[in-house]
Amino acid sequence: MSTTRLLLISLLFLLLAACSRQQAPAPEPKQAAEAPPPPARTAVKAEEIRGLLTAARGKVVVLNLWATWCPPCVAEMPHFVEFFKEADPAKVVFISLSADDVKGMDTTLKQFQEEHRLPFDVYVMSDTLEATRAALNVELSGSLPTTVVYSKAGEVLKMWERAIKPSDLDPVLRAALAAGAPVPAGNTSPPAMPETQ
Repeated sequence: MSTTRLLLISLLFLLLAACSRQQAPAPEPKQAAEAPPPPARTAVKAEEIRGLLTAARGKVVVLNLWATWCPPCVAEMPHFVEFFKEADPAKVVFISLSADDVKGMDTTLKQFQEEHRLPFDVYVMSDTLEATRAALNVELSGSLPTTVVYSKAGEVLKMWERAIKPSDLDPVLRAALAAGAPVPAGNTSPPAMPETQ
């Protein structure tokens, strides 16, 4: 065999050997992170509302009572959307409590959530105002919107029965966050009643 032919066959073997070797699979392209599930709409009775407040012990709670048919509620909603996005969930719990009819949860309320891009779950009152008042331990007049701030110990710090702005909420929230150490979550006593003036 000629040297050239031998060289050609050797090169062919090397080329085939290199091509037949198992190559490491190419890394898979990074997939976009799964989108978080859409916010829920859940009908709640008064005792379940009390349970939400009890479960949040050790954190400051901001509870907003509102409805889709209430113009001042709708006007303040962008503030709560921003508040929710910026709040530290390790320190603050936001509870959105709707006074809308439970029958409209999957229609009217769902459409409102989508149109206003609400990033939070919405709880829908399915009990009477009196039962809700007792669960929240506040004297509700029935006026909407209503916002209540609870301390880490579950005490009512401030309640507004009107639309609020960040300038209303911020100082109360800062003071609540700065106050004392968190209360252990196991403390199940109900929130304290607000002082009457």
